[in-house]
Order: sequence, then structure tokens, then C-alpha cells
Amino acid sequence: MSILRYGFFGEDEAQRLFLHHYLQAIAVGHTQQFEANESFAKRFKGQNKTQVDDLFDEVCENRFAGVSAAMLFRGPRPGRF
Repeated sequence: MSILRYGFFGEDEAQRLFLHHYLQAIAVGHTQQFEANESFAKRFKGQNKTQVDDLFDEVCENRFAGVSAAMLFRGPRPGRF
């Protein structure tokens, strides 16, 4: 079994929880599993949509700087799915 670590950047806890449960559900029966990188979540967190938009470029540039994550997920922007 291999583990794919991911980071989530968004303002909504519900989005993060949905992603967590969704990734666990699609991994059932597969050799790859998903694991949230909690240090990423503590280091990069937007408080609202505007802050997420403003910080997104910085988060992308720095996501591998001292953080072990294979993927980065961003919370959806209302009206822009």
C-alpha cells in the first residue's frame, strides 16, 4: 500500500471534511490511500474567500517548501466550479 499525502487550502472546514471523506471512499479497494498533511493545514489556511484568492499564488509557490505533499487541493470558489 502506498500513501499519497495531500494539502488542502480553503476557508471552509466543511470543504476540507468533504474532501477527506471523498478521498477515503474512492481509495477503498485500491493500493493507494490518501492522507492529509496536517502541518500544511496549520501553515496555510484562508479565513475567507478573498484571503484564499489573495494567498493562493503564495501557497502554490511554497507548497513543497518543507511540506511533504504530493497534491494540493483548493476549496471551490462559489460560482466557479
